[in-house]
Amino acid sequence: MCSRFFSFVGALLIGLMPFTIPVHAQEITKEQDSGGKWPNTISEYRELQQNPEAYPPFNLSNINLEATSTHPVVDNRIAALWQFDPEAEDTKKVVRSCTANHIEGKFWITARHCVTSEKDFLGYLEQSDGEVAGVENTYTISEHHDLALIKVGRGISAQTFDLPEEKIAIGKVLTLIGYGGSNDFSSIARVESVAHLDKFNVGFSTYYLDVLETVSLTDSRSCNGDSGGAVFAGNTIHAVHTAGAINFDCSPGEGKKMWHSAISPHTAWIHQIMSSENSTSVEEEQRAFEGFRSRYRIAEDQPSATFSSSLSPLSS
Repeated sequence: MCSRFFSFVGALLIGLMPFTIPVHAQEITKEQDSGGKWPNTISEYRELQQNPEAYPPFNLSNINLEATSTHPVVDNRIAALWQFDPEAEDTKKVVRSCTANHIEGKFWITARHCVTSEKDFLGYLEQSDGEVAGVENTYTISEHHDLALIKVGRGISAQTFDLPEEKIAIGKVLTLIGYGGSNDFSSIARVESVAHLDKFNVGFSTYYLDVLETVSLTDSRSCNGDSGGAVFAGNTIHAVHTAGAINFDCSPGEGKKMWHSAISPHTAWIHQIMSSENSTSVEEEQRAFEGFRSRYRIAEDQPSATFSSSLSPLSS
């Protein structure tokens, strides 16, 4: 599954890259308006939260998609995660980084290494139909668990994944799905569960706990893009994508290993966060407004598909 997905590459690249699919898409490089009146003040944003249908989705009709894959898909349960680039001199620059998956109401789940700064994360989610929601807050378990919850404001109407009650059995076939840096739709890979790892080393001093190891069942395999993408069977999301075997030239390969952060050991924590953090504070509202507003200020000279981070040795 090779594509021109961008890398979220860390300070120490150790050959861990997530999957992609062969697709070519025109970058969104200038401000485009769907015809609605987009909020420029917090009061206008509050009005949107009460009446989101008054703000039509971003217009993607002029985006030319030329897929070389036979399996591009659109899945209403996932969205692309965009964030302010922490390395850019222009603090208003936003980049697509990862994939997030809807699990309930205001809450989505992704990989922890996609959330560059939990305390002051600024960004938004966008689906392939152009619906957008600003990020209100993010929540993580620990630096050694590659899971993160994202809480968003209104703006996206999405279906949900079910959370797992137990670990997926070994030998089961699952689907890996996610966005890439230049795609405006998601793509999939079929994988088989081969091992549950208590600890997975990703660097000299970095490791993750509770990791599901899989292998690709077709030529669709790991490449640059898609950290945080759902690994699911039926409607149950069992893990989010963390890393894959080295594949610099995005060549196809059956039987290639991939690693994903398991969700079932942490369902109690997820339910606790969703229950206790369901309301929105004034600070969270302001943060979501800033993230939402950035979507409609994409400048002509702003690239949207190059991003490297020193925060993680994993590409996304």
